[in-house]
Amino acid sequence: MKMDRRGRFDPAARNDSDTAEQRRRRRAVMNDVRRVIERDARIAAAAEELSTAAEVALAAIDAGPTHVNGEVLSALRAALAKYREASRASLSSPPPPTPQRRTT
Repeated sequence: MKMDRRGRFDPAARNDSDTAEQRRRRRAVMNDVRRVIERDARIAAAAEELSTAAEVALAAIDAGPTHVNGEVLSALRAALAKYREASRASLSSPPPPTPQRRTT
């Protein structure tokens, strides 16, 4: 905290270290939010790919068992593996820390 010339607290003056600390905390919170959004976007993309592969497999099954080939099943397995991997990564990463308010 800054003081004026007479040694009294000057509320208008800001301590540079306080300002830098606030910026650092804000940046840390924004980085945590960005990581969560990126992780959720990866999971959503994998889920969309899995959904598409499942629709293709179901369409092939509806057309008849002879239309279900190894390619369709391989694509479905690959999409499922990708989704599981994205979900596991989400579960294994700890949630972002809750910012602590500084008390002075």
